[in-house]
Amino acid sequence: MPPPRKQHSSKNVFQEDEQENAQPKIAWEVRISQDPAALELAPDAIRANKEVVLGAVKRSGWVLQYAAEELLADKEVVLEAVASSWGEALQFVPEELMKDEAFMLDAVERDVQSLKFASKRLRRNAAFMRKALEQSWMALGFTDEFLKNDRDFVLAAVQEGGLALMHASEALKNDRSIAYEAVKENWQAIDYVSAELLADREIAHEAVKQNWRALLKVAPSLRADRQITLDAVSQCWIAMQYVSEELRSSKDLAMEAVKQSWEALQYVSSDLRGSRDIVLVAVKQSGEALALASPAMRADWDIVHQAILTDWRALRHADHSLRSDKALVLKALLSNGLALQYAAEELRSDQDLITAAMERDWDPLGLAVTPLFPKEDGLNHNFWVLASSRRPSQKIVQATLHS
Repeated sequence: MPPPRKQHSSKNVFQEDEQENAQPKIAWEVRISQDPAALELAPDAIRANKEVVLGAVKRSGWVLQYAAEELLADKEVVLEAVASSWGEALQFVPEELMKDEAFMLDAVERDVQSLKFASKRLRRNAAFMRKALEQSWMALGFTDEFLKNDRDFVLAAVQEGGLALMHASEALKNDRSIAYEAVKENWQAIDYVSAELLADREIAHEAVKQNWRALLKVAPSLRADRQITLDAVSQCWIAMQYVSEELRSSKDLAMEAVKQSWEALQYVSSDLRGSRDIVLVAVKQSGEALALASPAMRADWDIVHQAILTDWRALRHADHSLRSDKALVLKALLSNGLALQYAAEELRSDQDLITAAMERDWDPLGLAVTPLFPKEDGLNHNFWVLASSRRPSQKIVQATLHS
């Protein structure tokens, strides 16, 4: 039988283990190295051991709260805790450290969020906050409201990082120079400029040059600006769906988009979906582009021929007049006999086409409109002999010969 399970008393497990261990300090060091949270239950001597506490806060700055009081003022220990707690460890340290300019800059270097614990005097100090900005533009978010309204200070902030504009006062978000500098540094700052400045062409153009998605954020009137939209579409054809209706009729803009992807054809004007130059570029990429072309293009022999060469399935999108064109249907069948299903009904009983369709497989035979078994009005006996000779192993063909 296995030995009975040891019954533990209600006292702390660590304390019990310590009594059984001849070297409790070493035991606590091992425990804390494995689980920094064990510092909370450690004896005072361990919580005052700088080496042990340093090792713990390097892994989790939050355990600084369990350190001995004298270590809460130890800058080396605290800075290690700051680095591994997103700055939150500062809530456990003496207030005097939050007033120390040099120390707080060291803390900001490790994590900018340390600034939320800085003294109000420091957060109103322009010289100190400029040094903090050099560490991270996000420092503006923790500065005093007084500095968020300081034009020169905010300008310096957005030049460090455009997204700092989100922390500027509403009045300065409407400052054209500041907004432009912010967007110039990072196009995503367009999210924070005032509604009025979203209609500023220079600011909008600067954002779009960096990323076409900015076109979605600028004033609708600027989506009719030829240069701005061309810069957007040149980066990505998807931008074509956001340009003005007028510019969807621009041939050079449409051509730029369609060259990137045939799918852009759906966003150009109906007139341009009837442009042979543009449609030809599209169908060379995908036969499915024929479905987006105008009726006139779907009845154009050269266009449909090119679409079929790209993908035989394009035949289904062709005008009926071309699905009745034997030569064109034959082109599709030479790629895949299953194209017979897209031929006009009158061609699906044509022996030449059915024979061509069966060159690789007998499956297309089921797509013919002619009755399967020979009759007076069906396929003649010679056809079935030919079919059988090409596919002698197909029982269905053999069965027709003996019916």
